Amino acid sequence: MGGGSLFFISPGTRGKSAYCNQVRGLATILQQNGVSVVTTSNTVPSAFNDNGVMNYPAGSDPYFSDIALEYFKEGGYNLVITLMDTYRLSWMLKDENKELLKKTLVYAPIDFPIDEAALAVNPILMKAPHVVVPSKWAYRQLSRVRKNVFYIPHGVIPTYRPVPLAKPNFRRAIGLPEDTFVVGSVAVNLGERKNLPGIIEAFSIFAKTAYNAYLYMHTDPSPYDGKFPKAYEGLKYDLPRICRRYGVHDKVLFPEDTDYKRGQPEEAMAWFYSAFDVFISMSYAEAFCLPLYEAQSCGTPVIAPDNTAQTETVPLVDKSRWLVPMLSGTYTPLGRPEHQPYSPVDIRGAVKHLIYAWRHRATIGEIGNQSRVRVLQFRFDKVVKKYWLPLLNKLGVEFDMTEDVDLEHSDARLHGATVQSGLDDEGYLEDAQL
Repeated sequence: MGGGSLFFISPGTRGKSAYCNQVRGLATILQQNGVSVVTTSNTVPSAFNDNGVMNYPAGSDPYFSDIALEYFKEGGYNLVITLMDTYRLSWMLKDENKELLKKTLVYAPIDFPIDEAALAVNPILMKAPHVVVPSKWAYRQLSRVRKNVFYIPHGVIPTYRPVPLAKPNFRRAIGLPEDTFVVGSVAVNLGERKNLPGIIEAFSIFAKTAYNAYLYMHTDPSPYDGKFPKAYEGLKYDLPRICRRYGVHDKVLFPEDTDYKRGQPEEAMAWFYSAFDVFISMSYAEAFCLPLYEAQSCGTPVIAPDNTAQTETVPLVDKSRWLVPMLSGTYTPLGRPEHQPYSPVDIRGAVKHLIYAWRHRATIGEIGNQSRVRVLQFRFDKVVKKYWLPLLNKLGVEFDMTEDVDLEHSDARLHGATVQSGLDDEGYLEDAQL
């Protein structure tokens, strides 16, 4: 056990976003080990207590530029941790926030190459005293241009486990034959980065060979429904229209509108993941990609592009069967991508991997089992004990974990946060010379 106090500047603990999942998981473990934890929240308009973790509301700015300093001064915290898109944090560089900045550790979800342009948009990455990144890919980039960079993977919780009979029950529930081969995806329909049309295109080609294949996309298929601010209008794909365009409108399934919008508990998502024969991502870039790890924790093999943090997600054995190649971009004379800011994912490569999984559907479960064992090496409490504990102790938040934390039955209902794979015994914490 221990003491000390910690202030998160984040979306809070109440919500299903990756940021909320991470804050909720870390805050719960720290709170249970004697650390006083407070966080900001832009998901609930008033203060609330979530299993002992106080959430304070945003002011007029949803990213806390007008109120974080006041909270910081009132609390006298040992350390501040930010967890949100780093370009939102430029306000911390103002003179009035210099005392706040001195005690700040930026937890940076980096899904972009680090160059002069990226640093100009994300100046906090160079100005913050310490930066933690959740992937080795990001660590290699950022540690080339600054010191005090630390790699700490995310963690998984036991809720994400294989659910018995999920496959036949899922197929029975939606009226599909028991031998249906189900490809699954879980990704928000907002902007181009998740490349949802790429998933549909790859599946449409794959389905010409796999006669019994269906695609389940856990996302909102509509182009705009008022859920997001007006500024986001036009950034959502009309997925049913894209399915019709590729001739697979009768082979692609989406969740019920109300079920998706109200969110699914971890147990329900574990059921979905366990029902898939294979999980696919076609994202152009990811900082860590929670669903890839949640799926593997449920024993489902994954197919993912060979880019950013996703390269670290697939099984360590025979990666060529599960990593989708990237293609060269098309450039103008000015050196800018002509059509999109990301390198394209090889659709044919994804199709090849899907066909391999389909033809070996009787045996790929062993790959899923191996993936689950690898992912569960990094339970959330183990990650905190091995990586967060020494770093936070050095930065003034002193505590010790004397007992294992029962994350599965925690009242905080942790949503499965994930980890990067292939961690060696030394880890990147020591490499960064803590």
